[in-house]
Amino acid sequence: MKINNKHVVYVDLALQPLITFFIEETKKDLETLFQANKKKDFKTLKILSHNLVGECESYGFRELGQLALHLERQVKKQETHQIDITISKMNNNLNQAIIKFEERTT
Repeated sequence: MKINNKHVVYVDLALQPLITFFIEETKKDLETLFQANKKKDFKTLKILSHNLVGECESYGFRELGQLALHLERQVKKQETHQIDITISKMNNNLNQAIIKFEERTT
């Protein structure tokens, strides 16, 4: 759901104590990715992009996870210009997220 260019991310209520940590660490990871791309450090890019795919999905950030998957593919092709664009999209996606907690039953 989009609200004024922001989007709602539904997160399991059980993850509420961890969500601030997740967001802070993801922002750090995005900055590290940006710096690694400037240096053409594809090893770091490969590891972080792969890790972000799973982490984002685990926390309910599906769109961000899909961008991370796209980034992972770009890293394999060493598309440095496209990598920068995707990192920027990921950063915007994270900053524009409105988090709603919901209790989930399995």
